[in-house]
Amino acid sequence: MKRLLTAGVIPVVVGGLLAGAVPASASTLNTTGIPGYYSGQTLDWHPCAADELVTLPPGTDIGGLECASYRTPRDWDRPNERQDLTIAVSRLKSTGPSTASVLTNPGGPGGPGRWFPVTFRGQDKLREHQDVIGIDVRGTGKSTNVTCRNTADLVNQLDPRDRDPRNLNQILANAEHVARSCQNASGELGPLITTYQTIKDYDLLRVLLGREKINWVGYSGGTWLGAHYAQQFPQRTGRFVLDSSTEFTT
Repeated sequence: MKRLLTAGVIPVVVGGLLAGAVPASASTLNTTGIPGYYSGQTLDWHPCAADELVTLPPGTDIGGLECASYRTPRDWDRPNERQDLTIAVSRLKSTGPSTASVLTNPGGPGGPGRWFPVTFRGQDKLREHQDVIGIDVRGTGKSTNVTCRNTADLVNQLDPRDRDPRNLNQILANAEHVARSCQNASGELGPLITTYQTIKDYDLLRVLLGREKINWVGYSGGTWLGAHYAQQFPQRTGRFVLDSSTEFTT
């Protein structure tokens, strides 16, 4: 695995670090077997409208944020079946010549992140040569969506700081109930909303962005995704910041 940076601060530490300085063609970047039907797409960037973003804090300035979407295989183990999902992405362009892309994830897990690049607006060093990319991961936001039928709040009803075994057992039972509800409500798509499928979506996005490597800033659940991407695609891993790390080895 490439060296992973863990930090408790905003990721100015990755500012100015290059990951794929010269955009290349999809054919030279696609070394992971992505079918041309997907790798040959063009991202149609346009100014984001407010209704293209979810979980956007009130009063947030979205000026300069661009939106696009792309097709990804519904199941990366069967990409040639051409059963597609849509992934919604965004871009806050670099302030100078763009030589890299830093992908971001706000956590969750499962938190939509298309809106998230606007929180990096004041990170001058980070943005000097890097486009900041936001993604609504599969199953969330404006990407192809799944539902849990309003059961997710069960996870937050109990305080995990209460280490009484009865409380911990109930937390686990609630989580299992939510997981079953999500799978049942989402039908055949539910089992395909996974870490494995999501990081393959990210690698396709890397190709569409024209980058040999991606940089990464992930918080909480975003550290899980970043770590798994680095393990699966070490040769495509640039500078990664994992802030508030989750336990991602099990």
